[in-house]
Amino acid sequence: MLNIELLRKIVNRKILAITFHSIIIFCVVSFLSVFYSIASRSGADYPVANIGFPFKYYSQFWVGNGYNKHGVRLWEILHGWMPNYFFIDFSLVWILVCIIYYFLFYR
Repeated sequence: MLNIELLRKIVNRKILAITFHSIIIFCVVSFLSVFYSIASRSGADYPVANIGFPFKYYSQFWVGNGYNKHGVRLWEILHGWMPNYFFIDFSLVWILVCIIYYFLFYR
């Protein structure tokens, strides 16, 4: 009976470690995807921010909505959030970290 409890603690600790590393990697990849989307539009008149890799789960963009009385174009910022892609992206990262853990520690 003691061995089963010890095994449960070990498995829970490994799942917690995999989840922690997945969160860190997911945040870093999302952060880098924002920088890439902003840098790729560096010569444009307005920045566009897209978050997510391989699926874009958040998008922020500018839309021109007319002109003021001086003839200057007015811009409005819009954004969109796709929670399904967020969960798919995180699940892919979690599966990738599980595979890396398997090859690093169980081979």
